[in-house]
Amino acid sequence: MKKAIITFSALLLSVSMLGGTVQAAGSTALVATSVTQQTTYSGTCGAKGSDVTWTYDTETETLTISGTGKVEAYVENGATIKTPGWMANGIPFEATHAVIEDGITGVGEGFCENCFGGSTGALKLEVSESVKNMDLESLLNNENVYFYGKKESWFYYSVYQTDRFISTGTATEKYVPTSGTYSDGATWSYDIETRTLTVDGNGMITESEYMEHFGQSAEKVVFGRDVQPPDRTDSNGLNLFLYSCIAQYTSEDGPEVCLYRNSVMGAEYEKFYAYQLNQSGKDEDWVNQHYPVTLLESGACGAEGDNITWTYDPDTQTLTFSGTGAMASYYDPNPPAGSTGWQRPEWNYGNSIRHIVYEEGITDIDYVLSDFFDCDSTYPADWCTITLPESVTEWEGSLPSRFFIYAPYGSAIYYRYASDSNYRFIGKGVAEHPLYETTGTSELGGSWNFDYITSVLTIQGPGFVDYAEIPNYPFDSVAIASDVTIPDNPSDFEQEFNSYVFKWANATCEMDMGIYFRAARPIYYEKGSEFEAAYTEVPESFLAGGKTGICFNKSETSLIGDANLDGKVDVTDAVLLNKVANGSVTLNDLQRKNMDCNGDGTISVEDGLALLRYLVHLEESLPIA
Repeated sequence: MKKAIITFSALLLSVSMLGGTVQAAGSTALVATSVTQQTTYSGTCGAKGSDVTWTYDTETETLTISGTGKVEAYVENGATIKTPGWMANGIPFEATHAVIEDGITGVGEGFCENCFGGSTGALKLEVSESVKNMDLESLLNNENVYFYGKKESWFYYSVYQTDRFISTGTATEKYVPTSGTYSDGATWSYDIETRTLTVDGNGMITESEYMEHFGQSAEKVVFGRDVQPPDRTDSNGLNLFLYSCIAQYTSEDGPEVCLYRNSVMGAEYEKFYAYQLNQSGKDEDWVNQHYPVTLLESGACGAEGDNITWTYDPDTQTLTFSGTGAMASYYDPNPPAGSTGWQRPEWNYGNSIRHIVYEEGITDIDYVLSDFFDCDSTYPADWCTITLPESVTEWEGSLPSRFFIYAPYGSAIYYRYASDSNYRFIGKGVAEHPLYETTGTSELGGSWNFDYITSVLTIQGPGFVDYAEIPNYPFDSVAIASDVTIPDNPSDFEQEFNSYVFKWANATCEMDMGIYFRAARPIYYEKGSEFEAAYTEVPESFLAGGKTGICFNKSETSLIGDANLDGKVDVTDAVLLNKVANGSVTLNDLQRKNMDCNGDGTISVEDGLALLRYLVHLEESLPIA
């Protein structure tokens, strides 16, 4: 019996040491207290549509994020919206190591603020190359955090400037960043397609970071107006960083260097340029060849309170004005004695300008003088171009003559310059809000239609149109439809001829006023029509320019090749004929008759070729056989 008691006691002691229970028949279970403690915790943390879990290991103090997709956000607009699962009550969270595994593509806001415990020692953040979005700002400024990841990954380009990045290899798919900030404050952006690096901001360039990230692999680098070069100069006070950039481009080991003349880097280049001229004894051509730099131009030129800037591109010789509002004034039409009245604009210093572009948003261009630009030419082939948007509605004086003017049909510029022989107007689309509608109905019962392309004004019946009702269209000719009916004279008109027809004849006849000459604009009418009868009754002595070149019978008068009915045959007719041939423009019967340049009775590309042969003197007359 004693032996049995000893054996039972020994068994009970063994079980209790193992933390187990022993239950005798008909008795209560004996429970031993556990001496082990939980070491791992886990849960889900994926954003909507993502399969992401977290695991925290208390022994290694490591928080691991696994799965696919994005980690949920814990902060929104600066306010906490959710507490991470690993920080729940009862979990002894003291992480010093956070791992985001491959498969995670993005991390929600607030993760970085909650991924470590309260340790004041070194912290380790390890991020896979699959992550492409993560708010790291709170950790970048924490000098206790070290960043582990693959070089040339998104994570690498986000943290490399801290000098606390530790490489775990090179990314399989290299990430090309499009923007960033150097440690010394300057910002940069990279255009992948053009391989252009733009360095901007009012901070300083960090030379080592500049060289590592596109400073050598880009094809062009543009230094902004306020960006500062690294403070590294030689005994002559010349900036060595700028010299290095120019030397690399010269040796084809670096990108083309582009500077703004009136900039911090531009001032450094001027010092460098002057030193080379003075010390080397070489001329400007030699210095430009051996130390090439592209000088970009830009500046402000808006009136007070308006934001307009100008930019000059030397490669295309194009000066562009951008912004909103009115241009600053550079000309005084009533200058004091001894003054020319104009001040030299900033863009006028040594720039050869052939093309001027005003962008949409500019409303008032003030005076535009030829002295402002290098555009003086006497031959159309060398004429400069000026492009003006619909928004320009105000200006002073006239544009410099001998310009090709590009502007929308229907714009204020169009109505001012389209019919001026000192310019060549070229339509660039149609204004969204034209100054005048191109169609209308007269109180006399008739209607009109004006065509931008052909500059033909068509009058249709029944009824007629009073010339005084017509907007200021720059028409070249008038086509009177056969159904037009001529109304009786108003009661206060005492002459026997028709006053309405007289107005049209007088408005379209040739006029020489000394300083102004207006060529006749022909009117085409149907033989035997009411208009013809009324026009015949108008005495020539009543017309300022006589009846020469005014009215023509459609059936009897046809100038083959004169597609736009301006009384002459030139290249503008060839352009219009091609548009008709491809169906983009429709014309009246007389115009179609004039366009039949090969005499086959139809209008096609063959007529365009025939007209071109005539214009280059390969054919003596039209129509050709």
